[in-house]
Amino acid sequence: MKVASDFAKWLLGVVWLGILSTADAQTSETQTTFTPTVLTEEALATRWHLSMEEWAEYRTLMEGPRGIWSPNLDPVTVLGIHAETEADRKRYAELLVMIEYERVEKELLFQRAYDDAAKRLFPNVSPVATAVAKETTASPQGNDRIAFVGSINPQRCPTCGAELGRLMKARSRGSATLDLYLADAPDDNAIRAWAHEQGVSPEEVSAGRITLNHARGPLAVATATAPMMPRLLRQSTGQWFSPSSQK
Repeated sequence: MKVASDFAKWLLGVVWLGILSTADAQTSETQTTFTPTVLTEEALATRWHLSMEEWAEYRTLMEGPRGIWSPNLDPVTVLGIHAETEADRKRYAELLVMIEYERVEKELLFQRAYDDAAKRLFPNVSPVATAVAKETTASPQGNDRIAFVGSINPQRCPTCGAELGRLMKARSRGSATLDLYLADAPDDNAIRAWAHEQGVSPEEVSAGRITLNHARGPLAVATATAPMMPRLLRQSTGQWFSPSSQK
């Protein structure tokens, strides 16, 4: 009987060993199935609207001092900084503006979807309460919208206040809706206080001609780099403009 018992234990061990081996093999097969796609150099160049010659030059530059000074700098900016002619600098600058425009436009579109979802899921929580509690149904006279993306922190965006001030002077009342997306605000009161300091009218906020918003969700990423702020986008025309040129 002891021999039969020992044989049964041995057979059970063999069965369990077979099951474990099969499971390991299946796991290994599953892991090897999901291999990440590695983009070719040509595909990477195409994503940045660059030729293969330009991409090769970018790679060469990043292997030198520029790669140490600015390891995370985008290819177009690298090529623009090291351009040898004014024509090339202008071309790379225009290319970067278009790429930034496309990126920020997508971020703003998703930000609006994000805000709509927040209002739908949490209808009793407002992004930023208006200075006047009474709600109004007044609508902006113009169909144009200007998105101003910045930060209330002067260390991260030292020009945000001045640039918004220039924009406010250049913008006539009712001509366009101004959407302010501001980062680094701990609460609604901080945004309202900063907006008041910049001369934002509470009446225009309550009427919906100016909106105050936290730069959350996708725009939290967009405001992560201070030198890129503030960003402006005139949404109806799809044209970039600089606030300093709107004097």
